[in-house]
Amino acid sequence: MRVRDLTITDRQLAILRRECNVGGELEGACQVLCGSSNLHEDPWADRHFCMEPELRLTVHRPEPLPSDRVRAGNVSVSWDMDCYVSLMRKAREEGLHPGICHSHPRAGSPFSHQDDGNEDHLRDLLQRRNRGGEQVLISILFRGETRVDARVWRSAGSPQTVPVRVLGRELVECSQPSHVREVRADSSFLQRQALAVGSDTVEQLQRFRIGVVGCGGTGSAVVTLLARLGVGRLLLIDPDTVAETNLNRLHGSTRQDVVDRKLKVQVLKGWVDSMGLGTRVAVCQAPLANAVTAKLLRSCDVVFGCTDDHLGRLILNRMAYFYLLPVIDMGLSIDPNCQDRPAQVAGRVTILRPGNTCLLCRGVISPRRAREQGLRHKRPEEYGRQEKEGYIAGSDTPTPAVGTFTTETATAAVNELLAAVAGLRGPKGWASERTIRYDLDRCRPTGCTPRDGCSLCYSSDNWGIGDVKPFLDLGGL
Repeated sequence: MRVRDLTITDRQLAILRRECNVGGELEGACQVLCGSSNLHEDPWADRHFCMEPELRLTVHRPEPLPSDRVRAGNVSVSWDMDCYVSLMRKAREEGLHPGICHSHPRAGSPFSHQDDGNEDHLRDLLQRRNRGGEQVLISILFRGETRVDARVWRSAGSPQTVPVRVLGRELVECSQPSHVREVRADSSFLQRQALAVGSDTVEQLQRFRIGVVGCGGTGSAVVTLLARLGVGRLLLIDPDTVAETNLNRLHGSTRQDVVDRKLKVQVLKGWVDSMGLGTRVAVCQAPLANAVTAKLLRSCDVVFGCTDDHLGRLILNRMAYFYLLPVIDMGLSIDPNCQDRPAQVAGRVTILRPGNTCLLCRGVISPRRAREQGLRHKRPEEYGRQEKEGYIAGSDTPTPAVGTFTTETATAAVNELLAAVAGLRGPKGWASERTIRYDLDRCRPTGCTPRDGCSLCYSSDNWGIGDVKPFLDLGGL
């Protein structure tokens, strides 16, 4: 099984750097436990099937070594074997993968021959101890003060070098991805963009695989903008067809699409394909409430949440923390019943990642509405009965929408992506949440703290844990 990449949060990275004595004269060491996601399907393949399944790794938690068990020098570091044996036991019991980290004070020093021999021995020990389990050994190396390398030892053969990305205030690639680069027949349309954000950012966008959940007013604008930015691959998820009321804001749609009852995802795919800019588009017309659909998003590097569905947002909310998968969620609210002005119009863009407050703690998701929508999806007859008896409020009524506001909210969301990858705001990176009041001509970041005990954003217990059973620890999916 090929490993695509390894993702680590900035907080986890800070712990590993400290434990590995990065910046010091002596080497240091630490152990880690990693989660994983097994990708058996490729949304962009003709038949949604990978000939060689891929594994994505996420750091779940660092496991610092007791100081009295570590022997460090300026050219080597070692620690007691019983620490590694304990790590293997935890990995087996928790369904995780063991990893080791160490540092080389000199930036130019790659993995050494001694590293090769020691790690090969640790890999063999892992295979003997965990027979029948599909575990890999991860090795992370800090070279000097800035460079981070990683490789993975599988059941046999030489180690595979894997790219590392750090998720925090910015989304940073620490090394060149190993998966196939997007090949463009002509990228000259991106030359002036490169002058603004740099050629490295342009190349990173071309490598990106981005999911867009919800292809209405904000979603269609996001798709259009991402294609114009040169994003390599897009995965569009939406089960709905184009309606008459969509035509005021759905980019790429026509009245004939309403007559033909065309799916929104097919309209947008045709729209992007007609641009001829090289973006590959995959579509899924099943709702996100299907676990099979949600699992497709694990192949993405970033996800844009453009749905008003509470259950859909609940799923994206959990994926951001379980898979270290940054989600840029957005919404638009228009209240026409204002006494002192024509309407109150507010757009919202929220970045979901470990270290930021989740949508449940922000009050964006209603657990009751999410439960009702789950019931409607899984047991429509029971949903109808409860609705008839008054147990369900039935609040899925049309809401006001204006194309200029949905498009501007989408633009603000895409600009947050650029802030993370291009460093447009410097170390500030992307905002945890930004609110735009169109009626007051005001845009500002908004703060919120996690609720005590929240299993997603208050506690780190689920950060980077990856695949679990049931999926996302949600029994109803």
